[in-house]
Amino acid sequence: MAVGGGVAPVGAVTSQPVAAVAAGVGIGLLGLGMCEPALMAMCMSAVERNVGAASALIGATQYLLGVAATVLIAVPAAAGPGPWAAVLLVVALISALIAAVAARRAATP
Repeated sequence: MAVGGGVAPVGAVTSQPVAAVAAGVGIGLLGLGMCEPALMAMCMSAVERNVGAASALIGATQYLLGVAATVLIAVPAAAGPGPWAAVLLVVALISALIAAVAARRAATP
């Protein structure tokens, strides 16, 4: 995901075609598609009771974060591809940090 977050800003800053920025976004989404099942499994493994409620909470949180991200990304997206790509990079790095912390916590008994 971080690679995609890096490709998109480089494409935007160096005035590459929109396809370069789109390729970065695509790489980021590919990374998300590979990571998300493992992350959801780690989240669900922490719950022993009320598994259905935990699953519903995770799903609702995903939708709410999607809504918040859409609203927050609108301002940099209107400013141009450079600021938009920079926000994507920052979000990718924060996501990688959160995933690393979650993996470390899941690995410790």
